Amino acid sequence: MYRVFSLICVLSLLMASVSCVSDDNDVVTTNESSQSEVETTELFTVEIKDFDNYDFRFYTYSTGVDMYAPEEETGDIVNDAVYRRNREIEEMYNITISTIDSGTLNEREHRDAINTMINAGDEACDVVLNIGKQLANQALDGYYINMYDIEEFDFDKSWWSKQLVEDLSFSGCMYFCSNNLHYEEFAASKVFYFNKDKIDEYQLDDPYELVLSGKWVINRMIEMTRDVNEDLNGNNIADNEDFYGLLTTVSHNAWAVCFDIPVWEKNNDSIELVAMSDKMLNAFDKIHSWYYDSIGLYTWDSYSKAINEMRDMFKAGQGMFVFGFVGDSGTYYRDTDVDYGIVPFPKYDENQENYRVFFGANTSNMFAIPIFASDKSRTGLILEALSAKGYEELIPVYYEVALKDKYMRDETSVEILDIITENRTISFSYCYDNWDAGLGFGNCFQSEFKDSFSTFYAARENIVKSRIQKVVEAFT
Repeated sequence: MYRVFSLICVLSLLMASVSCVSDDNDVVTTNESSQSEVETTELFTVEIKDFDNYDFRFYTYSTGVDMYAPEEETGDIVNDAVYRRNREIEEMYNITISTIDSGTLNEREHRDAINTMINAGDEACDVVLNIGKQLANQALDGYYINMYDIEEFDFDKSWWSKQLVEDLSFSGCMYFCSNNLHYEEFAASKVFYFNKDKIDEYQLDDPYELVLSGKWVINRMIEMTRDVNEDLNGNNIADNEDFYGLLTTVSHNAWAVCFDIPVWEKNNDSIELVAMSDKMLNAFDKIHSWYYDSIGLYTWDSYSKAINEMRDMFKAGQGMFVFGFVGDSGTYYRDTDVDYGIVPFPKYDENQENYRVFFGANTSNMFAIPIFASDKSRTGLILEALSAKGYEELIPVYYEVALKDKYMRDETSVEILDIITENRTISFSYCYDNWDAGLGFGNCFQSEFKDSFSTFYAARENIVKSRIQKVVEAFT
C-alpha cells in the first residue's frame, strides 16, 4: 500500500513541476499556480484551528535546527519539501514553526540541557527531539506525557508505524515515538552497502538475489567476507590502506533485533528478562568469531571512532561490504566512483520469516512532549497535522525522488530498499535498558567485553533486573 501511495504522491508532485531534478544542483522548481492538490489514498482529515500566531517550538540538537524548520528553500529537494510542508501547516493553523538550539551536538549534553529546561518548569518548547535511549531515561523520570493521553494522535493512520508504536508501548503507555513528521527514521535504518565490482571479481553470489530469495543469512555473509583480504600497500600489516571483506564497527546493537532474538519480553503489566537463550549464545559465538578470528574484517570499537574512516575506506574501494545507514547513500556515497548496492542485515537463518531492519534509537531523533505542556491538545493537533502532511508530501520526495531516483544505483536496489523500509523495527529493551550498564547487544562485542556472552550477562543480570523493575513501576 505504501509503495502505491508513494507513487501516486510523487507523480502528482512531479506533474506539477516546470523543471526536472537537476543532477548538478538537486533543484526542483514548481509553478505554484499550476500545482494541484496531491491525490492520496488517505485524505488529510486532521481538524484545523486558528492558534492566533502561536510559535510552535522544537527543542533540538544544533543539527536539527535546519532539518526540522528550515528558514528558506535552498534548492535541495528534501530541505525544500520540509520548508513547504511547514509553511502550509503554518497557514492552516495560524502558527509559526521554529526550533530552539540546545547548543550542542553531544547526546549527553543535549540530554542535560533538556533536563535543565524541564526542571525549570518554564514552558520553553512544545516538542523535544532526542535519540530514543536518552528520551527513555527521561521518560522514567516523569519528564514526558503519555502519548495515549493525547486524543489528537490517531495511531491507526498511515503516518504512524504500527510496528514502531507496538514496539515502544507497554501497559497502555508510550512516552516517545517517531513517525512521518520527518524522514529520519528512513535515513537511520541500519544496512550494509557492497561493492558490486568486487563481488563479481571474487565470483560471489549476487547479494541482491540472496535477499530476494530469502537466502541472505548470517552464515552466508560470513562465508563471503571472512577470508577476503588484500595487502594493497605491501607492508604485511593489516591496516587502513588494505582491502577487506567487511568494514564495520563492532558496537552496534542491530544483530539481536535483526536475528529476532528477544532480550526483554513484555506481557500485560510485567517484563521478563529472556536474553539468556541458546539462540543468543549461538549468535554471540558466531558474530564474535567472525569479528575477531577473521582476516577479512577491519573493525572499530565504536561508531564514533569509525564514522569517517570507515566510509572513506569504502569510497576508496577498500571494502567489499561496509556497515552503514540508508541515509549514507545521499550524504556520503552520492559522489563515489564505487558501483555500490544496498542490502538489509541478514537473517539468522532461512527459518526466520522476515528480514528485520533496525533503525537506530541512538542515531535518529524521536520526539516527546514535555510534562509542562499546558495545552497538549494543541501540541497533539499540530504534530498530527505535520505528520499527515509529511506522509503526503515530504516522505514521497525523500523516499521516491531522493533515495530511489537519485541515490540508488540500479533498479534492483530500489526493490531492496522497499524490503528495508517495510521491515523497519526498533527494540523496547534497547531503548529502556540503560544501554551502557544494560544488555546492549553491541557492547558485548567491544574488545574489553569479548570473553563470552555468559560472562557479559552475568556481570549485568542484577542491574538489568533492577532496571526492568524501574521501567514496570514507571509504566504501571
